[in-house]
Amino acid sequence: MRAMNRRHFIQASGLLMASSMLPFSVSAAMNSNPNRTLVLVEFNGGNDSLNMVIPFTDQQYYTLRPSLHIPRNEQIPYTSTLALHPSLRPLVDHIDGGDMGTILGLGYPDPNRSHFRSIEIWDTASRSDETLDSGWLAQPRSDQFLADAIVIGRNFAPVSGNQTRTIVMDNADSFYQKSRNIDRVDNQSQNNVMAHLLKTQNDTKQAAELIKARLSLEKSKLPTFGGGVFGQQLREVARLILIGNTAPVIKVSLGSFDTHQGQKGAQAALFTQFAEGMASFHHVLQSAGYWDDVLVMTYSEFGRRVAENGSGGTDHGTAASHFVFGGGVKGGVYGKQPSLSDLSDGDLKFTTDFRQYYQTVQSGFLDDQSVPLYKPLGFL
Repeated sequence: MRAMNRRHFIQASGLLMASSMLPFSVSAAMNSNPNRTLVLVEFNGGNDSLNMVIPFTDQQYYTLRPSLHIPRNEQIPYTSTLALHPSLRPLVDHIDGGDMGTILGLGYPDPNRSHFRSIEIWDTASRSDETLDSGWLAQPRSDQFLADAIVIGRNFAPVSGNQTRTIVMDNADSFYQKSRNIDRVDNQSQNNVMAHLLKTQNDTKQAAELIKARLSLEKSKLPTFGGGVFGQQLREVARLILIGNTAPVIKVSLGSFDTHQGQKGAQAALFTQFAEGMASFHHVLQSAGYWDDVLVMTYSEFGRRVAENGSGGTDHGTAASHFVFGGGVKGGVYGKQPSLSDLSDGDLKFTTDFRQYYQTVQSGFLDDQSVPLYKPLGFL
C-alpha cells in the first residue's frame, strides 16, 4: 500500500491553484479534445439513489421503506421497471431528448462505508485495499487551456496530481480579485520544490489575468439559473465554457446527501436544486451551440442502506446509480439494477464496477488513447 504524498500548493484567502508531481492512477495518456468540457458533479455525503432511480416494481422497496418510499402515484415514469424521484421532473426533457444516461449499481469490491475513505477511492479510482497518490483525472493536457482543471467549491482530489494545474475558486470574479494579492516572481530557484511553488504562483497570477480579460469580452450576461446555490455553480461553469479554453475538466458539488434523518425533505430539496440547475445549464449551452461538446457526470462516495432507519433516513451503504448528460450521450439505462432481496449485510451488491464508468468517459469523451483497463459501458 502506498501512502498519500503531501501536495504542493499556493493558497491565499480562499484562492488555490494546485499541482503535484504524482503518478496517474488509471491511465497514462489522455489528450483532451480542445472543444470538449467534462463537468464532474459530486453528490457529497453519499446519495440514496434508491429514492432517485426507483425500482418501483420490486415490492421489497416498499416493504423495507414503509415511510421513506416514494409513493407510486408521485414517481416519474422512466422505464418499465424504474421511475424517478418527483423532484427530478425537469430531467424529463433529457429523457425525451435522448441525451441522459443512467448507470445502475455502481460500486466496487470490499466496499468501505467511511465518508473519507470511500470518496478517496472514487476520487483516485483505487481498489479498496490501496491508496493512490493522484486523482483519476489528474493529467496535464494542453497549454492552450488556462488550467488543466477548475474546481468550483470543495474537493479537488479527482484532479490533483501529476503536475496537473488545478484552480479552485468560488467564482471567476472572486478568483481574479483574490489573485491581485499575488505578485509575479522571478523563478530562478535551484531548489526543485521551491521552483515548483514559484511556478505555481506565477501560473495562478497569469490564469487569473487571462480569465479576467476574457470575461471582459463577454457579449451578453447569462440569465439567472434555477437551482439555488448549485445552479449558481453551474452558471459559473457555463461562463467558463462560453469564454473558451479555460479548462477541459470543471468540477462542482451538491450536498450534503448524508441523510441519516429527515431524508425525504432534505433529498427532495437537493434533487430540486440539481434538476433545476441542470435545466438552466442545458438551455444556455444548447442555445449557444455547445451542448454536443459537454459531458456532465455525477458521482458520490457510496449509496445508502436499503432499509430505512428509525429516524426517517438511511445509513451509509454501498452501490448506487448515477447520471450522465450531454449531446454525445446515448440515452438509456446501463448496467443491472441490484437485487433488493439478495443483499450483503443489508446493503446492495454492486453490479457495475465504477471504474468501467470512468473508463467510458476516458475512452469515449476525453480521447484517452491508452489500452483500456476496464470495458467501457457504451453510453458514449
